[in-house]
Amino acid sequence: AQAQDPFGLALVAWGWGVSNYSRQVAAERHLQAALSGDTRSYYFVAKYKGIGKGFPRDEVDAARWHARGAELGQPGCMDRHASNLAYGTGVPRNLVAARRWAKLAWSHGDGFGAVKYATALRLGWGGAPAPTEAIKILKSFLERNKTEASGLAFYQLGQTYRLGWGTAVDFKKARDYLLGRLLCGGTKGFSADPVRAKSLLKQAQSLGSEVAKAELRARGW
Repeated sequence: AQAQDPFGLALVAWGWGVSNYSRQVAAERHLQAALSGDTRSYYFVAKYKGIGKGFPRDEVDAARWHARGAELGQPGCMDRHASNLAYGTGVPRNLVAARRWAKLAWSHGDGFGAVKYATALRLGWGGAPAPTEAIKILKSFLERNKTEASGLAFYQLGQTYRLGWGTAVDFKKARDYLLGRLLCGGTKGFSADPVRAKSLLKQAQSLGSEVAKAELRARGW
């Protein structure tokens, strides 16, 4: 893989059928690409440093790379920088800054940034909670996008209607957004419908929902 192919290097660094040496080479290439101005590689360098793939694990240095990438306008880094600030991972906790960076990630079109900003609004990171606005953002994202982050957005909306976060509890909407999880057991007044549940869970899995994937596996579907 060439330095100009961050996805190809990512597969190598993650260790898909390659040796530790190959992962280290891929990580170093990402590092060199980042130092040469490739802002996409900032995201991968930070990620690998954070989990110890190709580099020694170092959450503080990973947070620095996320912050640098965010400052340079890389949307994925903006999203991760917001998380680091929200939870104090490698940096001092700062909910005001976390909310600001989550909003920037969302405004730059990052799918996980949209979900992160909705979370910031719902929980009131660094300001007043705005759960109704969070619902609007999640719905708008799902109407316009089908990305890896869609499954997470569906799950958050399902929980929103199930628990009444900024809206009236509505188990029918919760069922639809949770994509079959309530239907599986026939709970909350709904008759069990395994055929419909399986169909919805498979749709959720295709959108990247790890929750749906685990549910399908647990039920042998």
